[in-house]
Amino acid sequence: MEWIEVIKEVISNFYVLVIFLIIVGFCLIVGVIPLHKNIVLHPIPEWAKFKSKVGGIILIILCVIGIGIGIIFFLQKPFEVKITTPKKGDEVSKSIKMYGTFSGKLPERHYLWVVVNPEPSPNEWWPQGRIDSSIGDWEAPVSLGREKEDIGAKYTIAIIMVDEKDDRYFEDYQEKAKKTSSWPGIPLPGSKIHIDKITVKRK
Repeated sequence: MEWIEVIKEVISNFYVLVIFLIIVGFCLIVGVIPLHKNIVLHPIPEWAKFKSKVGGIILIILCVIGIGIGIIFFLQKPFEVKITTPKKGDEVSKSIKMYGTFSGKLPERHYLWVVVNPEPSPNEWWPQGRIDSSIGDWEAPVSLGREKEDIGAKYTIAIIMVDEKDDRYFEDYQEKAKKTSSWPGIPLPGSKIHIDKITVKRK
C-alpha cells in the first residue's frame, strides 16, 4: 500500500537528522584535539582536555536523543484504512453509503478523502467528502453517476490521503460545485497517496 511510502519517507528523514547530529558531535571532538596522542606535538593544555570532555558528553547526549527518537518511531503504529462496504465487484445503486475502518494516526496535516472515478476515465475524479479519522469506524455518502444513463457502468471508489493544500483544493471544488450546481471531474492533486480502493458496478 502506498501509505508505506509516507512512513519510509519520515523514517528516512529521521535517520538523515541523526547522522547529521552524530557528525556534528564527532567534529566537536576532533576539532578540539587530535584523536591519537602519538600525533600530538605539544602537551595538551587543560582547556583542550576540558573541551574534549565536553565534546564527548555532547556526542553521547546526541546519540541518546537519536536512539530515543528512533524507538518512538519504531513503536508508533502506522495508520490503516479499509473499505468494508461495499465489496469489490458489488452491484450498487446511484447513491450509497460506504463504510470502513480506521486505526493508527495520520501524518500531521494530512487528510483522507473519498474519490470516485468512472471507467474508463483515468484522469477524471469526483471528490465525495473527507473521512473523519478521529474515530475507528467511518461512513461516507457516495454518488455514482446519473440515475439511468450510467446503469451498468463500472466505478472505482478510492480512499486517498492528501496534504493540507490539496485538502483545501477539494473543499474549494465542493463549495464551487454546490454554488454552480456543476460537478465536473477533476484530476487528482499532486500530494495524493492511494490508501484503499474497490471497483463496483452500477445497477
